[in-house]
Amino acid sequence: MSVEIGGRQDSTAIKTSDFAMAGSLAREFMQKFPDDPRVQDAKKIELSSLLNQQRASGAKLQPLEDAEIDSYIKNPLIPAKDRYDISALAKSVRVDRTKIKNAADSRAVHASHARELIQEFPEDARGYGYLLAVAKSMPADSAIEAASDLLASNVPERLKKAANSLLRQKSMEGKKLQIDGLDIDAFKGSPVVIYTWSRQRPDIFQFIKHRCILPGVKLIGINMDPDVDVAKQIAHAVRLPGEQYYDSGGMEGPLVSQLHIQAVVSVYIVDAEGRLFDTRGYENTKEKLEALLRAAGPLGQSTTTDEEETQ
Repeated sequence: MSVEIGGRQDSTAIKTSDFAMAGSLAREFMQKFPDDPRVQDAKKIELSSLLNQQRASGAKLQPLEDAEIDSYIKNPLIPAKDRYDISALAKSVRVDRTKIKNAADSRAVHASHARELIQEFPEDARGYGYLLAVAKSMPADSAIEAASDLLASNVPERLKKAANSLLRQKSMEGKKLQIDGLDIDAFKGSPVVIYTWSRQRPDIFQFIKHRCILPGVKLIGINMDPDVDVAKQIAHAVRLPGEQYYDSGGMEGPLVSQLHIQAVVSVYIVDAEGRLFDTRGYENTKEKLEALLRAAGPLGQSTTTDEEETQ
């Protein structure tokens, strides 16, 4: 039975009820058919249901429940892939949400979980992929540390390539941005926003228009779609701001690959001296740009003298 609050169904109650039903059916199956080879699958369903109930309700696991979950995770007779699934879910449910105050706290928790999963299940590529995904949204120092750890581990080759790209991306921050085919020097004296876009991700359009258009800030758009003609029509129709480039090679395009772009929708911020200021320009965008404008001085002109630049 679903619960209604203010005339509307409470979806949390529905989900909790569904999870409870799944767990109940799994337990019933194990009791009726204890010798069935699918008992192991039923046990996983039971524990998954229990964990999902706790997550949906926000309640804490009881000591006996915690012990049962840990026993399952550590049981070498159970396939590692199944134990990984339960371990990953349990880590998420056991998090003390009251201690997560911001995005940085959340990333730290996820990175910790990923490292624990790698340690528990070194043969499962998902742990390495999890850490890599979290690292992409981290500040440069933390991302470089995570990428370096991945490169030093027994990570699959495809993830090693991705970790190397992330390492090179973050290592560019604070340095003069030099990209063949992209004349950053032409914008010297003004902060620059470089954003990538695709017809598959139109959400970037409103973000750019609402967060990045400030007096004194220059914009560069890089389209990643293979059909350049269609991309140009879209850019014209939505009046995309800034100088537009059409890379046409997806993540392997000549500009995108030099920039070591990690996601189709990416925002880089370049300071008035042509240095790559931040590869996470989608976070606190206006604040970062306003700080760079203040540093650049009146009319967006850099306050750094030629003498200071050569030192």
